Amino acid sequence: MDIERTAQVSPVLSAQRTANTHEMKAVKMANEHIEAEGQAALMLIQSVPAATELAGNNINVTA
Repeated sequence: MDIERTAQVSPVLSAQRTANTHEMKAVKMANEHIEAEGQAALMLIQSVPAATELAGNNINVTA
């Protein structure tokens, strides 16, 4: 059994685990940011008053 490289494997695995943890945190933060932007956009759209039947329903197009 070759055990000369055993000491080198542990730091590599530790670095990979740390990188994976950071990547998962970054993806989670990005998803939370996207969700917050979507909620903000929805709130903005809902804050716009709806058109009444007397205004905003007619579009005149002329050539």
